Amino acid sequence: MDRTLELRDCIDLTLDSLAECHAELKKSKPGVSFTTDVLIPIRQHDDEKVVVPLEIAIQFLSDADKPNGAAAMAKSPVTPILVSAALCFRSLKAEIRGDIELAWRYLADARYWSGVAHAGRGIDVAHDKTVMLASSEARKENAKSGAQAREKKYEALREYAFELARKPPPGGWRSRSHAVTVITPHVLSRSESDGPKMRGDGVRTIDEWLKAMPDASTWFAKK
Repeated sequence: MDRTLELRDCIDLTLDSLAECHAELKKSKPGVSFTTDVLIPIRQHDDEKVVVPLEIAIQFLSDADKPNGAAAMAKSPVTPILVSAALCFRSLKAEIRGDIELAWRYLADARYWSGVAHAGRGIDVAHDKTVMLASSEARKENAKSGAQAREKKYEALREYAFELARKPPPGGWRSRSHAVTVITPHVLSRSESDGPKMRGDGVRTIDEWLKAMPDASTWFAKK
C-alpha cells in the first residue's frame, strides 16, 4: 500500500474515533460539536512550535479562559481529544510538505493521546512524562537542524578537500592521516581567502570529511 494513502487512512480513522469519543462526553451526535469545539479552533489557532501537550490544548481556550484554565484543562477528558486532533492535523500538514517521517511521528503521538481520551483520563496522568519526552525530542530536532546547517555551510570546502584527495602524490597516499596532513593547509588557506573560516587547526574536521568521502577506499587505506 502507498504510505501516503496509508497515513491519511490512519489520520481519518483517528479523527473518526475522536469524534465518537467527543460525542460520548458531550452527549451529542458524532461530528456536530466535534467540528465546532475541536476542528475549527485547531485550524484557526494551532502553532506547531508548541510541543508540550497541555500547552497545545491551551491554545484553543479563549483569551478570557486562559489565565485560569490550565488546571482544569489538565484534568479534563476533552483535553487529550484536542491534543490528539491537533497532532492529526500536524501529521497531515507534514505529509503535504513532503516530510513523511515527521508525519508518522505526529500520527504516533496522536494515536497515543487518542488512547488516553478513550480511557476517559485527563492529560495530567501522563503529563510529566510527556513533557520530558517532548522537550527531549525538541532538543534532538534542534541539534539535527544545527548539524545540517553546518554541513551546508562548509559544503564548498568539503568538496575542495575531496578534489585534493583525488589528486594524490606519486605513489599515492600512505594513509588517510597522510592525506589529511598534506591537504589541511590548502583547505585552511581556501577557508581564509574565500570563507567560511574554519575553527581550530581543521585537522579533525578534514579527517572526518575524508573518512566519509564516498570513494575514500579508492584513494587511501583505513587510518
